[in-house]
Amino acid sequence: MDFEKDVIYFGPEFKARHLQQFLTATGPGRELAELQHLAFDRKLWVSGAIQYAGHGFEYLHQALYSLSQRPVKTIYIVPDDEWKNLEDRYYYRKHTISLLTPPFTYEFRPEGQKERAKTVQENLRDWMVRFWGGSVVPDVRFGSVRRDGRRMRMFKEGAWEIQKLLGDMSAWATWVPS
Repeated sequence: MDFEKDVIYFGPEFKARHLQQFLTATGPGRELAELQHLAFDRKLWVSGAIQYAGHGFEYLHQALYSLSQRPVKTIYIVPDDEWKNLEDRYYYRKHTISLLTPPFTYEFRPEGQKERAKTVQENLRDWMVRFWGGSVVPDVRFGSVRRDGRRMRMFKEGAWEIQKLLGDMSAWATWVPS
């Protein structure tokens, strides 16, 4: 693995509670200590509020907070992958996964408002600046996935799903590390 070029992708089958365990591991045997480029599927963002009632985004918060101890340069949000959606339904067979520049950029205007609001990317970067202090924070980008050259779901729909769920991320403003 080339940590300067390769992207570690936590796809739609990866669970938030596993992400926390994986990224918060410490000590000399900790996994992938030189991580620089990470991509997180939309389900990690969406499930934070829906699937883990009582925990909310705790798993994701802890995992992202733990990255401040690593040389992370880029975090991608991937809104358009879909688990087991390859034509032949053999999702786990060997296949090529490509991370591409998204087909569009967007501005976020909450319903009923004329003013532009911060996007998920901008809010996540602000959150990291707050917790990482003087450290250099990673660039936050959207990435679009292709499996064996095929698109799994619509990028725009997935990006909007994440944006609607997280909104202005005001709930993240009161979070403190445990």
